[in-house]
Amino acid sequence: MDKEYTVKPGDTLYGISKQFGVSVNELKKANDMTDNIVTLGSVMIIPDTSVLTYTVKPGDSIYSIARDFGVTTDEIINANNLNSDMLMIGEILTIPSSGSNPSFINYKIKKGDNLYDLASTYNTTVDAIKSLNNLKSNDLSIGEVIKIPTVLVDEVSIFKKNYKEYTVKPGDNLYSIAESFGVSVDDIKKVNKLDNNNLTIGEVLLIGSFIPDSVLGLSCYGNDSDLITYIVKKGDDLYSIASKYSTSVNSIKEINDLKSDDLDIGQILKIRKGS
Repeated sequence: MDKEYTVKPGDTLYGISKQFGVSVNELKKANDMTDNIVTLGSVMIIPDTSVLTYTVKPGDSIYSIARDFGVTTDEIINANNLNSDMLMIGEILTIPSSGSNPSFINYKIKKGDNLYDLASTYNTTVDAIKSLNNLKSNDLSIGEVIKIPTVLVDEVSIFKKNYKEYTVKPGDNLYSIAESFGVSVDDIKKVNKLDNNNLTIGEVLLIGSFIPDSVLGLSCYGNDSDLITYIVKKGDDLYSIASKYSTSVNSIKEINDLKSDDLDIGQILKIRKGS
């Protein structure tokens, strides 16, 4: 069941999403938001994403539905307060997450679904979904049931797994590098914030499939829950990072024991937002 939450001083959309275990995209969709700005005192709807719904079709039974979604018949009966195994066509059932593993939900593929949209909606990554389901490709079949992680992903793990450093050599171009690493030119340009296809010999590129900012740079917390982990990208400097997270350059330098303003691509910073 959806909840209501009144925005308090210091709240951010991401902070609220983490507090209630939902994604930023789900919050924005539930509240018809077009940006990430929250207003003090406003009441937000917190969607219940712990369950799915399913509309009963001809030939369905509790057993077949439970089998399709990887849950037990008892879990479906209890979630819907059913008094018998009888179902009515058109009846909407609540499908609970598997009780044996609360870190994922079962999701039945619909027409138009793809791994990239699902990863964005549930604040995870394509690789995380593929790994959990032992998928060898990105292909999905309508009606297929897959598991989707519901916990926030670890940014540093994503970075180490997905991105490698490559130093541009004489004769290199974006197309040859992309082909060599099995990624797209667009991925390389997005990851490295390139406005054109020009490269400089000796330039260090991050190579890997592009991960949206909604996942990368926002999801990994250290032991101090006030700190986020940020990975330095091409074009970053302390002033732009400080401005992005409403903090100060001195705060970032103090937390990370930096002796100068110099940063390296791929460097990991701890940042206290709003300090």
